[in-house]
Amino acid sequence: MATTLIKLNGTGGDIKEMTTAEEAYIAYQVSTYLASASWVNTDVGTIINSTDTNQQPIGVFTNTFFNQGVGTHPGTSISSGSTAYTLKQQAGTRAETGLTYPISWSSTGNVGINQMTSAELDSVCDRILAYIMTNQWAGIMAIATTTPTNYTLFRSSVFSDTRADGTNTVYNLYKKTTLPTAPTTVRPVRLNGTAGDMREMTDSEIQLTFGQRVINRMVSTNDRTGRYFLGTSIPTSNGYTGTWVSLGTYTDTKLTTAETDYSANYSADYQINRTANTVKYFASNVTKNRATDYQRNRTANFQRSRAEPMYFGGYTHLPRPDIWYGTTYSPYSGRWTPASGTGYYAAINYFLGDYIADYIGNFVGDYLGDYVHDYAGDYVTDYLGNYVGDYVGNYVGTTVSATSTTVSTYTLYVRTA
Repeated sequence: MATTLIKLNGTGGDIKEMTTAEEAYIAYQVSTYLASASWVNTDVGTIINSTDTNQQPIGVFTNTFFNQGVGTHPGTSISSGSTAYTLKQQAGTRAETGLTYPISWSSTGNVGINQMTSAELDSVCDRILAYIMTNQWAGIMAIATTTPTNYTLFRSSVFSDTRADGTNTVYNLYKKTTLPTAPTTVRPVRLNGTAGDMREMTDSEIQLTFGQRVINRMVSTNDRTGRYFLGTSIPTSNGYTGTWVSLGTYTDTKLTTAETDYSANYSADYQINRTANTVKYFASNVTKNRATDYQRNRTANFQRSRAEPMYFGGYTHLPRPDIWYGTTYSPYSGRWTPASGTGYYAAINYFLGDYIADYIGNFVGDYLGDYVHDYAGDYVTDYLGNYVGDYVGNYVGTTVSATSTTVSTYTLYVRTA
């Protein structure tokens, strides 16, 4: 395959093969083309974060954050969130119009001067693209929060790093537009007409031919020179090959948490086992046999009537002093009137009336009945149950703090070789 470009040598119409170093002038013209291209969202090769299915993913970045603000506690009240974005590069084939194919020298096949084929032009464009990316000339992309030197804004708010304290760091996509110092002018040669004449390509022909093809080459496959990649490590760890350089970083930050003292109202139900001594008064009816001595004064009235006749006969002696003889009783004197005669009919003194007396003495016996008594003492038991209440006090626990930390750092890489 003939991939060596031909240049004019001197003023006499001689031609000569170009060196790769002399191809810098072509790279300069291509860089000018890339820097001035419109690169709208649908243009092949453009980079943007969108859901367009025609775009090839070149990396995923994640913005992590707490859903609650500074001071939120306890840990059970804190939750995290995240937003993932996919950075893409528009795939497809850019329409190529007005191409002018250069010529090359071939030592095999059709030996001599030949117009390059499309495949041979691809090989040359790969070298041009690598030169631009290695030297980071105009036309390359970078990510940053502020405009880097020699860059202009290309896509605003490509992604953001947000935190629960209200911080929002916006990252933009920038394109380098400042051209380097132009190298020595060395233009390739093309055929001029059908008679085999040759002439140098103009700068516009160089830009249009090599510029359009370079864009198509950088997006033809994922793993090739000019391809961009966003990740936390060099793409070789993800199956990519070649040499990659950094074109800016995106940092995902997040607030930290700390064990902090704070006051809080805490309401909760909890179960507890509790053993305690309790002084308790206990009243009950007790059936009890009790033997005791006690003294009791008792005053009682009782009445008793008794009539009992008694017979005596032949008595010559005086009767008992408490017995009266006679046949007639006088209620006025309370006596019996003796009767005359040899014999006596006697009757006992008859007492009819009330007897009132006091009884004083000791009674010893057993008491059987209900005994009611109050018991005061220590009551020991285990308590197992639920306690519901509010606790107000100091608590040490996980709290969202005002300091931040880096979660991940994503780098925008471009393959240079």
